Amino acid sequence: MRLDHSKPTIEADDIRAVTAVLRSRRLVGGALVPQFERAAARALGLRDALAVDSGTAALHLALVGLKVGRGDEVILPSYVHASLLDALSVVGAAPVLVDVEPEGFSLSLAHVKRRLTRRTKLIIAVHMFGEVVDLRPLVALGVPVLEDCSHALGATYRGRRVGSFGRAAAVSLFATKLITTGHGGVLASPARDVLARARSIRDADAYKAYQPHFNYQMSNLEGALGLTQLRKLPRFLARRRAVAAVYHRALGRHSFNLPASRVRRHAYYRFLVRVPATRFARIQAELARQGIEAKRAVFRPIHQYLRLPDYRFPHTMRLCREGLSLPIYPTLQAAQARRIAAAVSSLL
Repeated sequence: MRLDHSKPTIEADDIRAVTAVLRSRRLVGGALVPQFERAAARALGLRDALAVDSGTAALHLALVGLKVGRGDEVILPSYVHASLLDALSVVGAAPVLVDVEPEGFSLSLAHVKRRLTRRTKLIIAVHMFGEVVDLRPLVALGVPVLEDCSHALGATYRGRRVGSFGRAAAVSLFATKLITTGHGGVLASPARDVLARARSIRDADAYKAYQPHFNYQMSNLEGALGLTQLRKLPRFLARRRAVAAVYHRALGRHSFNLPASRVRRHAYYRFLVRVPATRFARIQAELARQGIEAKRAVFRPIHQYLRLPDYRFPHTMRLCREGLSLPIYPTLQAAQARRIAAAVSSLL
């Protein structure tokens, strides 16, 4: 049996919810999406949120809501998906890239401090692969923080939900994320003015005065699926942590992942093991021969797109060269996780 690297968990209640929308013929408008927005806000420890049609749209609207524009500097890690760079490009902001911590996936606080200038408008804290950023010292810097919770929805930091510490939070709901609406995303904020500015360009309707709109609205199909998925998020996270526990026991000394703690509650969106760079392709190919799909977790770090030298980002490059991402998702059974761990262990 082939074990995919990642897959959505779609169950009977999800299918019923989407089918009900199709039967109603009401694909947009109504109460479903607002209900989902309120539920998503609660999952982020906040009161209000906007549902949109992609994670990139959520990032774009977050920047608009936070008044980030041309010439503003935004600090973010290089070891992230290029969609963050896309959103910054749309508003004309200047990306200022930092390395990750020597151990783990979070942006380096020491590197952030070195890159701060008078033009720094925002720090994007990406809870990469479900590992929660150490938020308290980051927020204490006094610069607005945007939390990217796409990999950590439902995780906690010091007993509070991630997403509730920054000036805003953005989430992707793509097919392989912690919960999914197919495509889709969420922007949440404790500040009403941030959401009001974002809402003003999300909704393409009658214009009192013209300004660019993007029609980023979520459909009822996505809203219905999002509601059923959100109800199961605690169970999904528990299953991911159970799989991670199997990997930690078998592969702990090879793992990049820090175990979950009471302070920084890991969501385990991804689980990475250290593979010698010279053997990476061979080990990946051998796992594939055994029916196990493992991947390089980030296709290319952002600093390479911007043609910045690798030596400025040594820990990012170590992750890129040695980090092999193993299958981890709620429907992966313990016996399957043990089979994967045994295969990886034998190759290492």
